[in-house]
Amino acid sequence: MNGLAEEANKSPKPTKDIYLAGGCFWGTEHYFKQIEGVALTEVGFANGHTENPTYKEVYTDQTGFAETVFVRFYPDVVSLEFLLQMFFKAIDPTSLNKQGHDEGTRYRTGVYYTDPADLPIIEKVFVEEQKNYPQPLVVEKLPLQNFYTAEEYHQDYLDKNPDGYCHLPQSLFAFARQAKQRVQLERIKRMEQCFDKALAAMKDGSADSLKAIEEDVAELSKYYGSDLWKQDFAADEAGQLPPDLKRGVLSEDGIWNLLTEYGEIQKTKKIKNCTKENK
Repeated sequence: MNGLAEEANKSPKPTKDIYLAGGCFWGTEHYFKQIEGVALTEVGFANGHTENPTYKEVYTDQTGFAETVFVRFYPDVVSLEFLLQMFFKAIDPTSLNKQGHDEGTRYRTGVYYTDPADLPIIEKVFVEEQKNYPQPLVVEKLPLQNFYTAEEYHQDYLDKNPDGYCHLPQSLFAFARQAKQRVQLERIKRMEQCFDKALAAMKDGSADSLKAIEEDVAELSKYYGSDLWKQDFAADEAGQLPPDLKRGVLSEDGIWNLLTEYGEIQKTKKIKNCTKENK
């Protein structure tokens, strides 16, 4: 594991990792740093066949490594699916070993994962993106085999050198910064799905239905009253959200009533179980 990842592990807030190769890592890192919910980034070299390669060695295209950005993110703020959708906006997925003016196997594109549970999401995004192109995608989709951090000179390169070389246009960085509302809307919609599922299960009332929503209710409980909920509630109050957006989780009475009712159901269930045990 790289140094930044080890340091971030000390944070109690849940995070997930993904490794993305999008051509020259200077611009790719700067792009992902603009997106809300990205906790940290680090540039390096992934999936090669030598140990501890230097930038000069990778540049020869003899090491098998791809210039790659390690991205650690907060899944309760931004989803992997959204990050991958943003990734595809920053690359030409049909160009083999070439992005912009940069050519070579080190500039190939790829998504490298460490958690097999992420693969269905990755495959879903790949299928959706393929619909946009008549030719096949040439983006790698593989487990991470290895990753070596690049020299300090390359870390946060465009922060240190604002006028430095970058194969990505400035407009793309602005686009990434503006992704905040898209992240917010995705979060609210995800919470609404949990809310609707919980309502339906509680209306049904069967033991199986109530068992099936335990994780949904746990997620709603964590969301309600959190800084993210307050942020979403304030945006709604200010008229910043689309009028056709469902608002069950943003209605304080709605989400509070649901969680209270669920709590009462669980309390009644415990009383019944205790009564049975005492008979």
